[in-house]
Amino acid sequence: MVDIFTSSFSSNSDSPSVNRLIKWNNDNLSCIILNIDGSCLGSPVRAGYEGIIRNNSGFYLSGFSGFIRESFDILLAELYAIFQDFLIYASPLDGILDLLRSDSSGIFFLRD
Repeated sequence: MVDIFTSSFSSNSDSPSVNRLIKWNNDNLSCIILNIDGSCLGSPVRAGYEGIIRNNSGFYLSGFSGFIRESFDILLAELYAIFQDFLIYASPLDGILDLLRSDSSGIFFLRD
């Protein structure tokens, strides 16, 4: 497990590393934005999910994460992240959660 983790961040290239600025982008929207992600890995396979809620300035408001045992369905993990968000945050954020983003091509949700 340690070897897999270490090799994920090591480079076999002889070229020097380049620092890159990575910035969260709100696409000029003035709303609260939920970014979610899901993944599947391992043996036995386990699916995980996470979400982070930021305001339009990119400030952290809240977040969550979890896993689903014995699942290898990435779409289920992404959908479960949405479901988990609505279970936890629907009441306090009702009416102001306008945009949900996921890197999954199967999920894109925009409220009217």
